Amino acid sequence: MRSKSLNEVMVDKILCAESRLIVVNDPDALLSEEVLEKLENSGYAVLNFLDPISFRYRYERDFRDKDSKKLVIVVSSEYNDPHNLPFDILSKSVVLDFEVSTFFPKLSRTALLDLTPDEIAKLYEIMEEPRNELSTRETREFILKQLFDFDLSKKYSLIHFLSWLMKIHYSNIVIREEMAEFIYRTLKDNPELSEIPIKTLILSKDNFLAFLQERWPVFLEGKVADRVCEGSNITLEYPGPYDIPFDHPGLKVYIDTFFAEGLLEPIPVNDPERFEDSWISFGIDTEESERQRFRKLLEIVRKEMPSTDSNFKEWTSLAWRLAELSLHVYSSSASSEEKKEFSELQKEIDGRFLKWVLKKFSSLLTLISRDPVTVQNVLPQMRKRYVEKEKVALIVVDGMSILQWLILSKHLKEHKQISQRGILAFIPTLTSVSRKVIFSGKLPMYLGSVLSTSGEEKLWKEAWSDIVRNSEIVYLNEPGEKLLKSVEESLRKDAKVLGIVVRELDEIMHGEILGMEGLISATKLWGNKGILNDLLKLLVANGYHVILTSDHGNVLARGIGKPSEGVAAESKGERVRIYKNESLRQTVHSKYPEAIAWGPIGLPEKFFPLIAGGRTAFTNLDEETICHGGITVDELIVPFIELWKG
Repeated sequence: MRSKSLNEVMVDKILCAESRLIVVNDPDALLSEEVLEKLENSGYAVLNFLDPISFRYRYERDFRDKDSKKLVIVVSSEYNDPHNLPFDILSKSVVLDFEVSTFFPKLSRTALLDLTPDEIAKLYEIMEEPRNELSTRETREFILKQLFDFDLSKKYSLIHFLSWLMKIHYSNIVIREEMAEFIYRTLKDNPELSEIPIKTLILSKDNFLAFLQERWPVFLEGKVADRVCEGSNITLEYPGPYDIPFDHPGLKVYIDTFFAEGLLEPIPVNDPERFEDSWISFGIDTEESERQRFRKLLEIVRKEMPSTDSNFKEWTSLAWRLAELSLHVYSSSASSEEKKEFSELQKEIDGRFLKWVLKKFSSLLTLISRDPVTVQNVLPQMRKRYVEKEKVALIVVDGMSILQWLILSKHLKEHKQISQRGILAFIPTLTSVSRKVIFSGKLPMYLGSVLSTSGEEKLWKEAWSDIVRNSEIVYLNEPGEKLLKSVEESLRKDAKVLGIVVRELDEIMHGEILGMEGLISATKLWGNKGILNDLLKLLVANGYHVILTSDHGNVLARGIGKPSEGVAAESKGERVRIYKNESLRQTVHSKYPEAIAWGPIGLPEKFFPLIAGGRTAFTNLDEETICHGGITVDELIVPFIELWKG
């Protein structure tokens, strides 16, 4: 164990530079949330050098000739090179290099770049320095043992390998392609593992869960020596043993949690009573077992609830669990006691989340990560995929929450190559703000007016103009059936880059008068129409790497009254009002002290949001409405899904 963490070492190097202007060359994206937060607390502003024009605008506006401001300029090789900085800035800066090899001189850089920055930081903290330099192969073996508790010198049984996979995927650890290939080559001659698709199960959490799911009814039938449901003909899509002993202690420990969190789906059986006193009941589809799963998940959320110091990944994990809880609570089977417990939990989460956002949102906007963190990172991820795949499509489902994605994803079982995570929308969580950020890859402060969605097509095409011909860039925002036809036409014209808005869900949300129960029913009905599934099938079948995301989620809010402000507000939303100056906002804020006067983080000048607090809205007193614009987990953390052809 080292005396200092990697984050502490990097912060110390920057602070010891004792310069007002510091350039950090961070080609491996090592700077974490924690580092950026500590720098801000030490009086440094952090500015990313992404493109020369935006950088020059921000530097001249906020930092030129302002000697009291200390600035760290972060340069990532994914976007740029320190030598491309303007000479007048570079010449008076201290330049620091934070390459991974600086901190791990005896390990292979190639192997280390299979890891996330958080994993690299953890490895730095726990590892014992090897005596000699290690090759790429030796480094991968070292990493697996030190970081992922996987010792390739041991002979793994099927049970032990599946138990390791359960641990890895439950922890949302992503094993990269090169590392997965290395594990496969090492294990492929193991007779106990020769039948299973080792690499597929390592690389894809969804494929691993599908592998377990299709063997669950086999296990149940083995327990009762009978068919568990009428006409059940069990066929296996994934190769491997027909029967898995889910009751083995190494597997059983995860199974009830997998069902509680919706990772595995319970199945209906002919005679559920025979399982009711067993742990197996978590995987049986009955009202009573649904309550069991609810209580189990409630217990997990309470126990693992993030704090204001938690990282982004911990809060996104909570968002998925919260969506699963919501699905139960807003179903017809939820009891009044369960709804009350959930409401109390929501209040506690809302309070913690708001404090976390106020503390962390600014630094997260300057975080350069290999995986997207905010909607600002969607376009860079698209460009990375374009370089790899040559054909990409972005689908923005307007207003889709994680809760709604859970419903819609049940119609997408045939898509085997899929990954999902959560990212942060922009604040305020309005379509005109967040969606423009998605299609441009820029902060709202660089986009002129963000009071309407006009100009999205222009922003999208400008964002790709340096690497794709204009005729091969397409933007589409049309209703369902017409949208499918337009996509088909674009494919015939060999479009390379598609930006697509699906707007029906947002329209459904704004028209919903029966609360969350009604929204869930309407989402199911829309999903049954198959429009989204047809769109995804069309794109994936034609070789497109698809990224599907949302500009904001939604929340059931209670009215606290409408401000009487005449024409003072530039935008009069239900969850957020926008004012053109601070004094106008302050006048209204004094009448609604629980509202949040949101700071100008990344926003244009003369853009002052007043956001309704908690789960309230600027609507008629005590009137309930589904809306968006605020700062709750439900609105701010949205799904980020990638699909591709296997």
